[in-house]
Amino acid sequence: TVSIGGVCVPAGRKVDCEDWLRQADVACRMAGKESGNSFHLDVAGGAMGEPADALRLFNVTEAIKTNRLQCRFQPLAVMSERAGSTEAQYYQLRVQIVAPKGEVHTPPAVVDSSELMRMLDRWVLREALATIHTHLTRAQDETSNQLSVLLSQPSLYDPSLPGWLQGLVQHLGSRALSEALVIELRARDVMVDPEAAAAAIAVMREQLGVSFALTDLSLPDLLGKCVRAAKFDYVRLQASAMPDTTNAAGSQFESDVEVAHQSGAMVVVEKVESAAQLSLAVRFGVDFAQGFFLREAQDEIVDDALVDRFIVG
Repeated sequence: TVSIGGVCVPAGRKVDCEDWLRQADVACRMAGKESGNSFHLDVAGGAMGEPADALRLFNVTEAIKTNRLQCRFQPLAVMSERAGSTEAQYYQLRVQIVAPKGEVHTPPAVVDSSELMRMLDRWVLREALATIHTHLTRAQDETSNQLSVLLSQPSLYDPSLPGWLQGLVQHLGSRALSEALVIELRARDVMVDPEAAAAAIAVMREQLGVSFALTDLSLPDLLGKCVRAAKFDYVRLQASAMPDTTNAAGSQFESDVEVAHQSGAMVVVEKVESAAQLSLAVRFGVDFAQGFFLREAQDEIVDDALVDRFIVG
């Protein structure tokens, strides 16, 4: 049997090569899932009809207009004194896209073009700032919740983003909004052009007070390279990367926590799913923990839903 995947690239169409390669890769994988001989042609973005994989290539504009983008807020638990004594709560914002038939998808799986990712990122940033603004309006002590959002590679290297973000903050009327915003960047995206990434980070930090988090450290040595290239306020590590209790000393996870702290960043351990993992997080001295073992993701930030603080003296 043979499975063949292909992608249609219209002549003269100015589209990033990486976008076409990703589409071709998905076409091949979809063909490989068919039984027997199969052929899958992905004509997404072309002029030859409807996309072959409609679930993957969403029309972001249409999803926004029909209110099919949903925000989910994942609370973080404070684990150390490094986070300060403020009563602010910490959340991570993620977006789900609901298909017309009700299926729920994450954007990377269904949005596969640079232009659409930039559009989606700006929608998410607006939602994040609006959420922070709403909380500040209701807060008695003017203590803002901190909210982190993940930015895609196309947005990181978009030279118009800092000016657009500054204009939005000025329109909403308070620098406190952007000072409560954390932008997460994937390590591999930062290393595409470290100098340009560092420049973009510096502009948004200096002009708006935005904080930055480094995530997706799935390749060796990425952490050291990234913290040498730019300053990060947070480093996000995965609980699955922690060793078991019998082999904890001298682990890569322990080394990453040390490197992050030496760079001045606080450490967030993500996807904590058990008491054993939470115990290890305490042992390694992480600053924040996140996961379903602690709190489920929620549809909105509720003022009276205080996040637990597991501070170890």
